[in-house]
Amino acid sequence: YKTALENAKKEAAKVHLDRARQMLAASPEPSLPTLEQVAKESDTAFGLDPGNRAVAAFNTELKEKIQTLQGNLKALYAQAEQDLQKEDWAAAVAKLRQVNKIFPSYEDTGNRLARAEQESVKALYQQGIALGKQEEWKLASQTFKAALEINPNYYDLAALAEQAKARDNIDYYMTEAEKAGRAQNWDRAILLFEKGMEYQPENQDLAVKMDSMKAK
Repeated sequence: YKTALENAKKEAAKVHLDRARQMLAASPEPSLPTLEQVAKESDTAFGLDPGNRAVAAFNTELKEKIQTLQGNLKALYAQAEQDLQKEDWAAAVAKLRQVNKIFPSYEDTGNRLARAEQESVKALYQQGIALGKQEEWKLASQTFKAALEINPNYYDLAALAEQAKARDNIDYYMTEAEKAGRAQNWDRAILLFEKGMEYQPENQDLAVKMDSMKAK
């Protein structure tokens, strides 16, 4: 009877170990709650057959993974708090999103993330507008894109992003430079030519045109 009971426990342990492995395989980047669910199956398996090396090894490795993830979670949350205090909104958003991935709704992550995202998109929006006024359309496009990833519905952000993207090319700069040249606004024409040449620095024809404008 004892032998039969021990064998039954060993078989049950294998079932729980297989279930734990399947749960882990189904989630390549498991959250902490997921790992804790896997740990329940692993602990059950270990309790049924503590002498099983495979069970013991899996249980130990899983607990180490949980401990590491808990450490990362606390560190990221603390770092995000520092970012918030420094008003480094983009850094705070990145860390708090990682926190949410590890442990959804951890402590006050939801409220802090909402605040960081609001402030971050506001800063990026203003930065993008400022870059556009400086005719820095490549940087403006990148900035608006980053803002869209946070909140695509922020004011007229989507329209500004499309405008910046449409102007992020040599044709825009050459067209505007020629307009400025016809208006004899040579400073603006030269500025636009210089920015346009950043797209084709080897284009000698553009270099010649720009030298001609500078001469005027």
